[in-house]
Amino acid sequence: MDIASRFVEELDAEAGVAGDDPDLLPVRLASAAATVLGVDGSG
Repeated sequence: MDIASRFVEELDAEAGVAGDDPDLLPVRLASAAATVLGVDGSG
């Protein structure tokens, strides 16, 4: 599985938790990126 696929899966998982609120998109993107890239202390 490549990094793009992992990012899409994580973003989809975040969508299920956050719902469809477009105001939360930046938060969902940041959270998915931090999870996939293994960033410590982000968010």
